[in-house]
Amino acid sequence: MFVSRLYAQLAVLGVVLLVCSANVASADTFNIVYDDLANRQIGTVIGTRTFSYDGPITTGSFLLSSLTGLTFTATFPGLGVSFSTTDLLTGVPGFPAPGTGISVFNTADGQFGLVFTGGGFVGSLNALNFRGDFLTHEQTSYVSIRLGCCGGKGTINEYQLFAEGLSVAPHIFGDYRALAAAPEPTSFMLLESGLAMLLTLIGSGRWIAGHSRPNRAHD
Repeated sequence: MFVSRLYAQLAVLGVVLLVCSANVASADTFNIVYDDLANRQIGTVIGTRTFSYDGPITTGSFLLSSLTGLTFTATFPGLGVSFSTTDLLTGVPGFPAPGTGISVFNTADGQFGLVFTGGGFVGSLNALNFRGDFLTHEQTSYVSIRLGCCGGKGTINEYQLFAEGLSVAPHIFGDYRALAAAPEPTSFMLLESGLAMLLTLIGSGRWIAGHSRPNRAHD
């Protein structure tokens, strides 16, 4: 009875740890907005997108080539323009950008921010879709430098969109901002306490054996 009760406790604890670890690891997805005017602040949003990669979020600078499970979507509904992961380029022919990366930082309101860094002559993170629409983000001097080369302040940087076939506004020059919610402190606390309890139960193998031997002795 004692052993089966312990197994039940371990099973429940395992579920709790799984849920908590999933909550902690879910913060690697950044929500990005694009506006229609480059003035170092977010105004009228004309595009949205998500950018994510494997693993829990951590601050620092990382090359794109070091990120696994990279996914990217961008949509500009009013323009009929969209991009996906397969449209990503580390550069364009003649202008490779092997130093393209991201810089992740803490924001004043407790979230995480991201800007695309490094890059070559044409920009940092670039995307070219099947229709010929081209999206490029302001480059920085190095992957660990957030400040944009042409006006971006390092928390809100610039982008350019060249929309093929648009007669009214084929070229848009604006700002983008990427934010991700920080994991809730309670998730970390539950995860830590759950791990401590699990280690305690695992370390009590003598307790399990001490209650299983009498059962066998009475058989």
